[in-house]
Amino acid sequence: MNPTEAACTPVTRPVRTGRWVLATLYVTALLLAAVNVTASVSLWRELAGADTPSGVDFIALYTGGRLLMDQPRDLYDLDTQRALEEELVAPNQLEEEVLPFAYPPILAAAVAPIARLGYRQAYEAFGWLNLALLAFAVAALAARGRLSRSGAAWLAVCAAASVPASFAWVQGQVSLVALLVTTGFAFDLRDGRASRAGLWVGLLSFKPQLVPVPLVMLAAGRE
Repeated sequence: MNPTEAACTPVTRPVRTGRWVLATLYVTALLLAAVNVTASVSLWRELAGADTPSGVDFIALYTGGRLLMDQPRDLYDLDTQRALEEELVAPNQLEEEVLPFAYPPILAAAVAPIARLGYRQAYEAFGWLNLALLAFAVAALAARGRLSRSGAAWLAVCAAASVPASFAWVQGQVSLVALLVTTGFAFDLRDGRASRAGLWVGLLSFKPQLVPVPLVMLAAGRE
């Protein structure tokens, strides 16, 4: 082996090994994504096809939207919430005594248009909305994060393999709304758009327990 070949050999092997590791990770991620998506879609279709989707967190959002339209004074009355939820899942039984609507009224107002639909139709519509929000958040992360094509592909695969994201979709939670809002906040803060970053924090107030995180980031940057 001449000196040139000897110098190149230690470099070539790690590169080839790294490619094999990346290929293995990518295939594994694809398999996990396929399993997660298949299971989640199957469960969501089963719930969306039921007369009364039960055991999902969406019932609390729907209850809040309905009460804001019909009985706004009773929005946070647990007995009224329980009575409506029992009516929604009948003839099934509530899996818990009551799943309370404990968000600010602004979220009930945002859900009210969907709550004009029947409970099953509203669950299905909210599911499609959540999928759109997830897709938009992934696209925004890829574009504003200036990811390469392979980086964007990795992000999409990881999103598809994410059990928390699938759980939020099937359960009809607002976590994907929070994801989109915090994405906007993070990039506007990075780009020096303090006013827009503050607006995102205001929008995040629909889930008050998340607000301290961006406020700490703003305070640390003296924004």
